[in-house]
Amino acid sequence: LVDSAQEPQGDWFIEYIDSLPGKKGHSAAAAAADVGEGEGEGEGPAIADTDPRAPQQVELALRANTHAMQVTGEAMQRLVDDSPQPASAIRLAYALMWQRYTAALTAAAAATAAGKAHHADQMCLINVIHSSRHLVGRHSYIGNAVCPVYSQSSLGDLLSSATSAVATAIGRNMHAVTGPQWLAFAQMMSDPVRQAKFLTVFANPSALQLTVSNISRVPYFGVDFGFGAPSHVTVYPMVIPGFAVWLPMDAGDGGLRIVWNLPEDVFLALKNDPELTRYVTVLF
Repeated sequence: LVDSAQEPQGDWFIEYIDSLPGKKGHSAAAAAADVGEGEGEGEGPAIADTDPRAPQQVELALRANTHAMQVTGEAMQRLVDDSPQPASAIRLAYALMWQRYTAALTAAAAATAAGKAHHADQMCLINVIHSSRHLVGRHSYIGNAVCPVYSQSSLGDLLSSATSAVATAIGRNMHAVTGPQWLAFAQMMSDPVRQAKFLTVFANPSALQLTVSNISRVPYFGVDFGFGAPSHVTVYPMVIPGFAVWLPMDAGDGGLRIVWNLPEDVFLALKNDPELTRYVTVLF
């Protein structure tokens, strides 16, 4: 899939994954438990080997937590116009969603009976899963090749910074993925121990993490099953809380429709957040 002469080129996130505890021969659940031991109070293992729920229960849970929002092309342009620093509309949208989701998540956690408080230096993550359209030399890759690209911030910095500053910081990592970078990720995922450690981060329901599947680059609106193209096509997000799928509203408009897996208390906080709803329309 890549030039055999290329050397894998990792980044800070792969170094972070490799720094996590994990033992050779561990199952995914055991590796998750290892990581959980070093987490804050109330944060247990991130994943398990199997999901004990029946498939229909998983589907019902997914449907119950799935919400939809949209950002019109006009709202995307207002994001750009309102920004004191130059940044692309999509990066400003990433930044806005990351900030407001994290604020809602921390507020919801503090309001629970346990009253869990997050500290200002806690790590927050945004993960944009790039489709193969973003890969440099994409003709050399399989059609569904993907590579997650992570950015990080402390909780205090993320919530206190201007959205434009967060967008600029995201832009430093939202690069086109090169062959060596994709190879480093592929090698990590092919190693059972490293893959298990990655999943404890990617699928951690208690993490301050927003995951965006950038599937909006896939031309779903050209689909025709023989009886005309559908008026709208959507994709369910993963069961992981905070996982969002971004799709184009319609061809050429520049707007986005977002399908988002959100806990109900976090969704209600976002629905009533004026900093979010200035640009984002909550559908359901």
